[in-house]
Amino acid sequence: MRHLRGIRKGDGEELGWDFYHRKEDPLWDTDEVKGILKRRVRRDAAAEREARRANNHRWYLKNKAKRQAVRQLLEKGEINEDEANRRLAEINVGWFKTRDRVKALEKDLEAARASGDQDRTDEVQEQMLDEMGHMQKMLDLLDSSFKLLYLLYGDPDEVEGFKLPTNSQPEDLIDFLPLALPQHFWSQLDENFLNPTIIREAKRRLHPDNDGDLNPVADQNHISALFNSAVEETTEWAKTASPTDIQKLRDRLYNRKMAVQNAFLPRDESKSTAYTFRSILAHAAKFNQAGS
Repeated sequence: MRHLRGIRKGDGEELGWDFYHRKEDPLWDTDEVKGILKRRVRRDAAAEREARRANNHRWYLKNKAKRQAVRQLLEKGEINEDEANRRLAEINVGWFKTRDRVKALEKDLEAARASGDQDRTDEVQEQMLDEMGHMQKMLDLLDSSFKLLYLLYGDPDEVEGFKLPTNSQPEDLIDFLPLALPQHFWSQLDENFLNPTIIREAKRRLHPDNDGDLNPVADQNHISALFNSAVEETTEWAKTASPTDIQKLRDRLYNRKMAVQNAFLPRDESKSTAYTFRSILAHAAKFNQAGS
């Protein structure tokens, strides 16, 4: 339909009509056609990045909702596991799509061997070799990125700003918050570190469902429970805490924020550069695109 721009407009001027696109055609007045003819405003690089970020976030939320809907149907017994896997395979992208293709081929191979169809068996085996080669390339990219990240930052359990709290005291809540929240939330922490909106946001980000397969569910359940307990302990503590005690926590919060900020900086002994980090991002981009 974009050919309509050439019929109706050229260099910003009206061009007229033709035999196949008559002036009285009611389609000219539809929103879809009007949208095609409307001149787009060029956005600068920053606006383009923000638009892509917003679009990716919308896609993520939509995709997550679809996956949750399939899991709910499976839990209710409205679909069986095979049907759930089929629907999830349609939703998956990137590495997950490649993984599901290999799983499907494994089933095809088993069926071909069981039927004694040698031609089909050979065909599926060849397809599996192609997919396995594809997966190996993705794993190589991932392995390179992991090595580069380790060179830059080392073991997170040995980096002060990345260390996870192990108890549920008020000090532990303070240590949790800068880890769980993006930096644009930090100014609200200074006003009230028990702000209900801030606490809800931190709980959401620490919930096991938030990071998908990034963290083991058992570990994430433990961290989430520890944070919730720290919120309860700190809420009770704050009812009788003195101004001096509260100020001590504010000072701890300031130091903790500085530690988290510094943790994002490459360690001095890594001798790595911004070019190294760019390489990691380049690998991440390839990994994300390879299976889509």
